[in-house]
Amino acid sequence: MSKKRPRILKRPTEELIKVEDDLQFEANACSQNARKISSYECFHFEVWIDKHCLLRQFGGENEEARKGIGIDILEDLVSRGFRYLTAIFLENPNFKFIKFVEDRERDMRIVIKERNDDGEMLNIVVECHYIDISLYELTIITAMVIEDFRISDNQYVLQVNNENVTLKRFVSKGYQNIHELKL
Repeated sequence: MSKKRPRILKRPTEELIKVEDDLQFEANACSQNARKISSYECFHFEVWIDKHCLLRQFGGENEEARKGIGIDILEDLVSRGFRYLTAIFLENPNFKFIKFVEDRERDMRIVIKERNDDGEMLNIVVECHYIDISLYELTIITAMVIEDFRISDNQYVLQVNNENVTLKRFVSKGYQNIHELKL
């Protein structure tokens, strides 16, 4: 009797490793044949939290801690909010959200709103300050989970959801849509 040869089992295909070639030409936003020669990180921003907000988040000085608003949640939404606000500014230069030295007296606080996992509205009030050519400070003034958060006249609101980001301005007891970004 002839002995059967052992069958070759199919081996799982290994993922191909993409080799980076610094001399390769590829498509970018402007050209079908371009080569990247450098990359820069223009904006460095620091997220700060005001003592008032911090005490309210964790309780202290006769305050009850606010439920469902952790530092990591605040930091995440504020960081995303800064990127969205910067993109809106680049598309709509009349919108200004960064306080420079000459704007120190003017209130330029923005409310960033997003629904949390429980469907409740998280409201974060932030200020953004220019510190240096590539350094910006974002300070969280306060944060609350509440549906009817009070918005001041002429204050901007950045509404974030899964599909888009909408910048609105509260004027005369109503909202004006300023800009919308699709996500």
